[in-house]
Amino acid sequence: MIKIIRKLLLIFVLGGLPSVPVFAEVYKCVADSGVMVFSDEPCDKNPDAGQQKLNINPSSISGVGFAKYATGLITGYTGTFRIKDSFAHLKQSDNKIYVDLWLYPFSLTQKEIKIVKTGGIIERGKEQPAKFNFSFASNLTKIISYKDVSFTGLTLANGQLITASSSQWYALAKSIELQYHPDEGKLSFQIKGKVGDYSIFINTKTYIYKKESSIATKEWSDDNNEHLFDRSVFGIVNFPYPVRPDLVTKAPVFTVKDTKLNKWVSYKNLKYDETARTYSISGLKPSSYRIHMTLENSTEFRGAPVIPGEMYAHKDFAIEDEKKPVRIDLDMIVMMHLTKPVNNKYIIPLNQQQTYASPLEFVWNPLAEGTLYKCIIKRVNKHGRHTSLDKHMEIDIQHANLTVNLTPGLYHFVLQAYKNGVKSGEMRIHDQRSIGFEYVFKVK
Repeated sequence: MIKIIRKLLLIFVLGGLPSVPVFAEVYKCVADSGVMVFSDEPCDKNPDAGQQKLNINPSSISGVGFAKYATGLITGYTGTFRIKDSFAHLKQSDNKIYVDLWLYPFSLTQKEIKIVKTGGIIERGKEQPAKFNFSFASNLTKIISYKDVSFTGLTLANGQLITASSSQWYALAKSIELQYHPDEGKLSFQIKGKVGDYSIFINTKTYIYKKESSIATKEWSDDNNEHLFDRSVFGIVNFPYPVRPDLVTKAPVFTVKDTKLNKWVSYKNLKYDETARTYSISGLKPSSYRIHMTLENSTEFRGAPVIPGEMYAHKDFAIEDEKKPVRIDLDMIVMMHLTKPVNNKYIIPLNQQQTYASPLEFVWNPLAEGTLYKCIIKRVNKHGRHTSLDKHMEIDIQHANLTVNLTPGLYHFVLQAYKNGVKSGEMRIHDQRSIGFEYVFKVK
């Protein structure tokens, strides 16, 4: 027995004839057991569609910098605030450099980095950054002694300002590790101790650049005395989730394909900084390319991640002038672990279709809070080698399971993940020789 609940704003596309698609709807129902079931049979539709509000607050600064590496936490009676990204706002005044080190509980997207680069402060709904303030004399560079660092305070995400007592500050100051290299555009900062009733640990390495500077300038390079034209393409590698433990020390593999010639090409030099998560490749001539990066451990499918936890990224770009490097940031996509109705960690024969009863439950390992999961279910008609689409259903959810009511037929299931609007995960299956991007099954 299925009870009718509120309407859901989702789209269900079906095509009686492949060339004439007809738009229908997906229904969200609650069974007597309390389980949420998505169905193509009417129960009622729910108009609720959550929108995450993005607030942008201005800040007056003379220089900013994004974190090439950031980690840490702030722990107190209000809980633990985990640092996932940071951004430095610098202002020079009265022969001092004042630093507002913004500490974010989420990873900034490329769009948000552009906003913060111009002095904005990002808030995602109730998620807001904390801030650590300090200053030092503007004539100091390289390694700066803790004795030369002045501490202003720690502002929590709720806006509360916390200051350290004199005894706390003495103990805290001795833990400070600060390096400032203005010629190279680099700042690194680490501190560990107590501020008021809060224990803090902050570790970040940041590239600094002036507001009027281009993003593709010297501060993005880890290469000393290297000319820009010695790099053909460079950028940041964005990891949306922690790397699988056995892959942490694994060197990623970079390959480049000339899409005009439709062939893989060699390059001169590759430089990858696993701490900064930046890369550069040199020796590419003007043409259109696709860069491909993989982080994997499997031996059967080299260059094609398939086991849950392995990662890849790819992006197209063009080089018009070999003396002008192109900045291409890479967003890593992790292989997702489906555990029900099958376990894609193991071999699944691609030429066999398991038969299930409806309703059918899909379960996978969750990636992280704030991840949006896109489930695509397609019912198809198969006649020999020809396959035509009968129905296409897409469901976006934020929990790692889906129960769906399906009529008898042959189905394809696709699972993807998105974080901050950027694709961050996908499910793959494999047998001894082949890789599949869909799980094919039957419903009786």
